[in-house]
Amino acid sequence: MTEYIKSAHAKINLSLDVLSRRPDGYHEVSMVMHQVELADTVKLVKKDVKLINLTSNSAQIPLDERNIAYKAAELLFDRFNLDCGFDIYIEKNIPIAGGMAGGSTDAAAVLCLINDACSLNLSKEQLMKIGLELGADVPYCIFSKPALAEGIGEKISEISGLPSCKILLVNPGVEVSTKEVYETIDSYQNDERVDNKSLISCLSDKNLPGAVSYMKNVMQPVSSKMCPQITDIIEKIRSLGAIHAMMSGSGATCFGIFDKNADLSDAEQFFLGCSVNVTQPYIG
Repeated sequence: MTEYIKSAHAKINLSLDVLSRRPDGYHEVSMVMHQVELADTVKLVKKDVKLINLTSNSAQIPLDERNIAYKAAELLFDRFNLDCGFDIYIEKNIPIAGGMAGGSTDAAAVLCLINDACSLNLSKEQLMKIGLELGADVPYCIFSKPALAEGIGEKISEISGLPSCKILLVNPGVEVSTKEVYETIDSYQNDERVDNKSLISCLSDKNLPGAVSYMKNVMQPVSSKMCPQITDIIEKIRSLGAIHAMMSGSGATCFGIFDKNADLSDAEQFFLGCSVNVTQPYIG
């Protein structure tokens, strides 16, 4: 049987601004998203038996309907009355619950793989619309290019990506509740907004020093109070010579942007007990 394979890339937030809360409880956001080379690998085999069988190399993720990738398969299974089933294997490399869309990018990959395996002929735009039913990050993970994301994350505009550089990812293995961060941020006084227009302009000009001066995550102070390791990790990343260091998403993963020739071969020894990855920008 044919095996369909897709890399499911992690994302980082080069910026994240939380705007007003909507009547439906969601928050309007404005954020610059960028994928990196670090990725899970998702494999899918179409079967005759109408069952979804999910397996993984990771013992940390659920393998049933609690998993968003499983939900993605169920969604297409029901939406299009598919008369087949799927064996899905997820090789996890992205830290779990780390603010890098690890679950969402797996779900996005499953949607794309089933689209191919079952010849549904759905466009990327149609897949993104379906993906939004699963989570706000899923449409971006399907889009899979550097982008400005607005609304609740579903309004996506392609932008220029990072110039060549190295990216150090450090995750302390502490889960920060995105729901709790959003609930707290409404009462957090933050008068300094994110200037995404200037950030995007600098990226367009391949001006990395200029771009990093506009990289800001308004969730960082809130998440740092819940997880003090975030502040310590960012300080250590800076001490290694990073051009810029900050938190991704709601945390707790932090990242540093380094010169493309930086030697980060021994970076892991500075972050004992953490998941450490050296990667680079993925343009798509």
